[in-house]
Amino acid sequence: KESDYFYKPVLWAVENGITAGMTPTTFGPNKDCTRGQIVTFLWNTEGKQVMSAENPFTDVKDTHWFAASVEYCVKRGYASGMSEGRKALFHCRRYSYINLNAKFVKRKKTLK
Repeated sequence: KESDYFYKPVLWAVENGITAGMTPTTFGPNKDCTRGQIVTFLWNTEGKQVMSAENPFTDVKDTHWFAASVEYCVKRGYASGMSEGRKALFHCRRYSYINLNAKFVKRKKTLK
């Protein structure tokens, strides 16, 4: 809804190819994100650059839809896996991540 504080950042994310939503007509702002979705949002934000890297994760197969995103994030130092103590860092609501990502990109542009 237009009254949601995350409305404009979500529109920005869809318009800029960061996410396509859950379906063509729904975003799912209160749905959980998977780690695969989160690294894909970041990869999409930075232009879907392909970077070959050794995949250190046993739970990510080369055939997974997010494998290229993981390789990119590993190569850039954005992803290093999970330990028992860090699991909470990989749980968020979709709108929270998109809202933070929109702010990050906006700040990044002002620094240039």
